Amino acid sequence: MRRNIFTGYIIGNRLNFKTFFEPIIDFIEIDINEVKKKKERHQWGYQLFKDLMMKTPPVQDYIGNGDLPPDRIRSALVGNDFKKLYKQGRFEEALALYDRAIAIDSKKATYHCNKSAALISLGRFLQVIVECEEAIRLEPSYGRAHTHLATIYFRLREAEKALNCNETSPCVDSVLAFQAQALQNHLSKYTEARKVKDWKVILKESQAAISLGADSAPLVSWFEDAVTTSQQASKLDPSSFEVNAVVRRARAVASARMSGNLLFKASKFTEASAVYNEGLEHDPYNSVLLCNRATCHSKLGQFKKAIEDCNVALIVQPSYSKVRLRRTDYNVKVHP
Repeated sequence: MRRNIFTGYIIGNRLNFKTFFEPIIDFIEIDINEVKKKKERHQWGYQLFKDLMMKTPPVQDYIGNGDLPPDRIRSALVGNDFKKLYKQGRFEEALALYDRAIAIDSKKATYHCNKSAALISLGRFLQVIVECEEAIRLEPSYGRAHTHLATIYFRLREAEKALNCNETSPCVDSVLAFQAQALQNHLSKYTEARKVKDWKVILKESQAAISLGADSAPLVSWFEDAVTTSQQASKLDPSSFEVNAVVRRARAVASARMSGNLLFKASKFTEASAVYNEGLEHDPYNSVLLCNRATCHSKLGQFKKAIEDCNVALIVQPSYSKVRLRRTDYNVKVHP
């Protein structure tokens, strides 16, 4: 007697065993469906991880249309996968993901703080303040949010706010506190000097504030202001060797930064690096020029040189978060 399992009949006999096998077949089908579902979930996670590694297609494709369940988005953001976007410098993508996560769960302080980190890298400082304040409101003891906020206030020349924010943090940054106090002193002297038009003091204090690392958009104008101020000082005291030296240095550094940036935007990285070199000959420890030259090195594949420039910039300005982030990225490329 031969059995054909696929038909459920016994060949050579009229007896039909289909009724007998139906419950077993149904059970097997149910089990197979469960396995398929688990496999699909696994493949989704693997594909997401693979796309993050390969950088294509954009990760937003998975969540941009709201197709994924909230728990999957949350679990992905909590894990290390989405942090790779930030480390890879894909800040716009990271920002979009955290916007989506906040739309799902706006009471998660971590999401607001991580979003602020992406905003810092994109130079959107006023938005950073909003996100950090929201993170602190949701979780007052969130040290990293306090640190981000204090750093932004420092870069925006809000020395007193930076000090207050740092002091209320569970993890006080002693280096930032020292720098904020120093910036406060320079700002005070700068303000008083402007009242009496003491160009020498104005020049000295503006240069000191810039060298501390208060390099946000409002303060970049100090870079050009230093040139204008130094020229005024030179007119008042044309015979002063000290003033003339500072005038030459201020002009050279400002010119190098401006010209180098134009060349960089034109993707002329070798030429831009050479121009930044010229500026650094006049001001070897200018953290902005060091950071810009490091970026040129990275574009040329010279990651070890880029790391060296980042190291020097961080010695001069330990709170320079953009340089610290870029150095991490360069280290990953040197030691994958």
